Amino acid sequence: MTGNVSPKQSQAVSALISCPTVKQAAAECGISERTIYRWLEKPDFVAALDKARQQVSKRITKAVISRAERAAKVLDEVMSDVEMPPPSRVSAAKCLLDTAFKAIETEEILKRIEALEKEDDL
Repeated sequence: MTGNVSPKQSQAVSALISCPTVKQAAAECGISERTIYRWLEKPDFVAALDKARQQVSKRITKAVISRAERAAKVLDEVMSDVEMPPPSRVSAAKCLLDTAFKAIETEEILKRIEALEKEDDL
């Protein structure tokens, strides 16, 4: 967390990350929902929450990426296995195609962003 939040606020940030509702997060911290909502109006608290969410997102992304090759291999095996039911094979093929198109689209968007950033530097 940042140094600009109290230990109780830091605890609330962790609870907000792990609990599905503000009510549950407040109960976990032993504070009122109203207090959390009041803190959510403070830039330092929001910044700490955003930072915590980004850290969780990075960990999840890293975990998914590290397993992506195995997942693609499994999909390829299902798609290629003539003993599998046709709906399973079609589903695997569709998943692979969807993922490939998203990857291509993402690469193109990143290239455009890079080009725009270069234009801004000129």
